[in-house]
Amino acid sequence: MKTTIKGVFTTVSPMHVASPQPAKFNLDKWYSMYGTSGEGFPYVRTQTLKVVIPQAFTEEVQQLEDQDAKTKSPVFYVPVMPANDIRGRIRRKTAKILFDVLEKKGEKLSLGTYHGITCGSVTSQPSMNLTVQSARASMANVWLGTFGGGPRLINTAFNVSTGILINHLTIRAGMVDEKYSSYSSGIKESDVLQTIFFSKIDDILRFRSKDGEGVIKDYKKSVEEWQGMCQSNTKKRKSDDNSAEKDKKTSLQSFLPLEIIIPNVSFYVEFIFNDEGPGVAGLGLFLLGLKSFITDQGFGGWVRNGFGRFKSNLEISQNGTPATPLFNQMNGEYEFNMSSPGVSEALDAWAESSQKVTAAELEELFSIEEK
Repeated sequence: MKTTIKGVFTTVSPMHVASPQPAKFNLDKWYSMYGTSGEGFPYVRTQTLKVVIPQAFTEEVQQLEDQDAKTKSPVFYVPVMPANDIRGRIRRKTAKILFDVLEKKGEKLSLGTYHGITCGSVTSQPSMNLTVQSARASMANVWLGTFGGGPRLINTAFNVSTGILINHLTIRAGMVDEKYSSYSSGIKESDVLQTIFFSKIDDILRFRSKDGEGVIKDYKKSVEEWQGMCQSNTKKRKSDDNSAEKDKKTSLQSFLPLEIIIPNVSFYVEFIFNDEGPGVAGLGLFLLGLKSFITDQGFGGWVRNGFGRFKSNLEISQNGTPATPLFNQMNGEYEFNMSSPGVSEALDAWAESSQKVTAAELEELFSIEEK
């Protein structure tokens, strides 16, 4: 049976998903640039996705095209919630549920099997030795059949879409259903991004703390040596700006520009689950992991500073039936809507299946060699 879960994640705090592309931010001119050349502070951008808007959508899009005569189909950079990040967090939330079952039974796993469950890989070199018997056993297992992976790269039972910013362009591009247009508010993709700044202070160099003299050994000598070391390093680094072998920074102080997605921005998300392998119990386990993910919050980086919080509005349907709310929100908590089709049956099936879960079976399925 095919189960589809669609809906919206809306940020309620800043969100930052670090982009690996090097960038710099120039404070004087207040602009950012990709690459390491040029003046400015190292800049950590958030991940975006290139989206090409076809010609002649509307007069508004045509006007945007006219801004660059060389570009017939303008490209927009749309902030996203990466699918692999969503999937990885759900996987680990669900793994905690599985581990709790094993702990109650007093059973433990090898490090390799633990790795296989939490990150999907037992080794960096998967085995190609997959027999019909092991394939069937793996896909029928409630965990491995649901999340896949392991040493023989078993297929997963569910797909996760990348969370796509909901705005007029992504809707017109067909990336987001018009059903969710009320979450757009006409916001432009560039307007949902903001640059903020963090600074790290060295209390000793700034003499901000009065406690140092009482707790640091040889306070005067230590501080003078530290000041001299930092000053010398800073002077050396400035003189070596164009050197390929620039000295590493000594000072603990830093200033970090950071690109964030602002609060109250909505993303379209979609999950598709096929219970042909792990059965309805696999769907039940997945639903519990999804609930834990949206309840515990914390997506992307800087979670320690309250980043990455969001509220969700998800609907569930099975085999094309009308979609109904998956959760009811009560007192800030998400609870399953048991009247939605398939939810109660899936949770009951997992509760029954969890009694049969054993460390021995998981060890065998995640073993590198066939037995």
